[in-house]
Amino acid sequence: MQITDATVMMAFQVRKKETTVAFLLWWFLGMFGGHRFYLNRSGSGAAMLVTAIVSIPLCYLCVGFISLAALAIWWIIDAFLLADWVQQHNQEVMNQIEYARLTHQQGYSLPMH
Repeated sequence: MQITDATVMMAFQVRKKETTVAFLLWWFLGMFGGHRFYLNRSGSGAAMLVTAIVSIPLCYLCVGFISLAALAIWWIIDAFLLADWVQQHNQEVMNQIEYARLTHQQGYSLPMH
């Protein structure tokens, strides 16, 4: 089976991430790490989610406001990094696809996932 440029582009289109979607997730679910989960940054996304979930009830004790303020600063910083993360993710996807294509042309069979 020949891997054509069209096949490569279709594989890329399926796995790539969109900057618009990332920014929408950042805006609406950013304090809960939604944009980080979307970009496969699950560890830091989980840290944001846990921080938000723990901080909200602690606001009744006036302690949670500090961690919510830190989370808000983290959220704002992410806005400046988000476009680069999307570009980095998409470049990694293209590199993986090209690697699979080259190994296929050399006679190796690697599963694409």
